[in-house]
Amino acid sequence: MASFNKNQFAERLIQLRKERRMSQVELSRASGIPQGNISSYENALVEPSASSIARLAQALFVSADVLLDLKPMKPPTPELEPGTRVLWKRFKRINQLSQRDQRAFLRLLHSFARTRALLKARSQNMSTASSTPTVI
Repeated sequence: MASFNKNQFAERLIQLRKERRMSQVELSRASGIPQGNISSYENALVEPSASSIARLAQALFVSADVLLDLKPMKPPTPELEPGTRVLWKRFKRINQLSQRDQRAFLRLLHSFARTRALLKARSQNMSTASSTPTVI
């Protein structure tokens, strides 16, 4: 088994965090790991625990294997439009909610999408009905 390389881990952590346009503070909030610890990991001063590696990987939306550079990363996603980027940043905050609140949010989102689909279908039905000639 390969030994842990703090310098390699530090470089990978910095790379992943910057690719996601996250500050150390934002990564700290998303992972629940103190910002000072993240700084220590990025400066290769401290070796993270297995638990910290798992939490960092989850906050960065990668597997621990990718964070540890044991597996290659998937190709980067294309640049997001400014409005989409803001929406994505807000969605990432959901990860900080309790499990109960996350489920409630997902129910709300599902309900909203279902309502929008019903309204769209109703609108299409009404426009089709008004353009169809009535046969007497």
